[in-house]
Amino acid sequence: MLAIVVALSIGSPFASARVAYAAADGEPDRAVEISFSDLPRWDWAYADIMALANVGLIDGYDDGTFKHEQPITRGEFAILLNATLLKATEANELTEASEAPDASAAAAATADGATTAGATAAGATAAGATAGGVPLFADPSVPYVFSDLSPDDEIYPYAASVRNYLRVRRARGTSATYEAGAPLLRSEAAEALVRMLNVEDIDVDESILGAYADAGEITSPAVRRNAALAVHYGIFVGGEDGVLSPGGSVSRAEACVLLRRMLQAAPWGGLIEFPSTRMYVPDADSGFYNTFFNDAVFVGDSVSQGLSIYVLSQRSRGDSPLGTARFVTAVSYSIRAAASDNYQSNRINLTWQGQRMSIEDCLSTMGAKELYLMLGVNDGVGSNPTYYRDLYDKALKKVVARNPEIKIRVQSCTPVTLTRETPSLRNSELDRFNAMLKEICESEGYDYVDIASPMKRQDNSFRPELSSDRYVHMNNDGSRVWIGALYAFARQKYIDGEWDGGGDPQQYPGIWIDTDI
Repeated sequence: MLAIVVALSIGSPFASARVAYAAADGEPDRAVEISFSDLPRWDWAYADIMALANVGLIDGYDDGTFKHEQPITRGEFAILLNATLLKATEANELTEASEAPDASAAAAATADGATTAGATAAGATAAGATAGGVPLFADPSVPYVFSDLSPDDEIYPYAASVRNYLRVRRARGTSATYEAGAPLLRSEAAEALVRMLNVEDIDVDESILGAYADAGEITSPAVRRNAALAVHYGIFVGGEDGVLSPGGSVSRAEACVLLRRMLQAAPWGGLIEFPSTRMYVPDADSGFYNTFFNDAVFVGDSVSQGLSIYVLSQRSRGDSPLGTARFVTAVSYSIRAAASDNYQSNRINLTWQGQRMSIEDCLSTMGAKELYLMLGVNDGVGSNPTYYRDLYDKALKKVVARNPEIKIRVQSCTPVTLTRETPSLRNSELDRFNAMLKEICESEGYDYVDIASPMKRQDNSFRPELSSDRYVHMNNDGSRVWIGALYAFARQKYIDGEWDGGGDPQQYPGIWIDTDI
């Protein structure tokens, strides 16, 4: 297989991905996440690109890029299809060999033949190793003439091998034009992948295309049928604008996504096992996460003010908790004040650089990119949780209206000590209110940050050893627990691929984990 990988690597980035290895904490060597310098973890196609890279079907360019937004050529797609069929065929051979010992020699000879034949997968077909439903390669014993490709051309064996799937672009008489350097069209990708599914004889209701605005523009019966089958099997889902664009080009990223969807739908697709991507994740209390908060502005009442005092004190000692996050707090600040339409009438309000401001104007003046908001204790939210939920929602919408690019992170209300509960400030009601805040976040696309849970005892009350007044305010230990919860939030953002960390994570204490990203 290694020799085949080398053969596929020549002249095309669609080949095998290089996998690095490293050990962590005395554990065995493991595959380290492959990376491309121009492919962020939050890209829509990241998971599929990395899945194909991890099994050796694709690679990037020599400069470390993948160029995922660049159109894929027909020749590149032929190489990708060829490598996919070859890997599935080899996997099936190994399965058959393990079930029938006398077949192992034949399987080994097939793999070697594929390597030396030049057409790679065609050698496997010649040996008859197509059981398990893996689609057949073109018969290598039948020469095929492309008017624009000679057998000496590097792309020729791949184009010939998968010509039953990615067919010639134009055919007139004995002249068949492949156009290997031309961008792949979406209609061509649909035909190739549907043919690889082996479902061309399946009846499909073409009315399934009615959901797409441009379906009526597909006049070719063959293209329309392939498009319907591609939609039926979940290969094509259409763009955000509700169109299929059969005549549009396919990007390198889209090619990976479409191929992965086909493999998930194909009965034989399971022959290719996609390992979880391994990534190194620093500990939640690692300094790695400080920079996540560089653009943050924390807004709140005296509870948040206590956090700011602790953070600024630590910074004066040379530490850097929460990066360069800024704080704007006011003792007794409330949800009502934040939601007020006339901030000047409020007795308590935010102040920035000596000026009283509404929350939305304050954040705008600061140029804030991220808001971490915690309010509710001063409102006695337990007296009417629904009322204060609606005010909270109003305040946040005012912030977004004034600052449309800002990211909203709603921090849960922290608990109160058991001995200081009141009818309007009971922990059960605080939990109920926090659940309402979480629903707002899920509905509006904000982030909900659970600060309260690590501060609670088993009876749901505030741990008194974390409080400076045995009520709601934090001592230094409480502030450290709060920061730890924020770091845990940042850690999850890193694992989910929504933040790249901006540095080498292996410089910090941490562990290797499996991830589907």
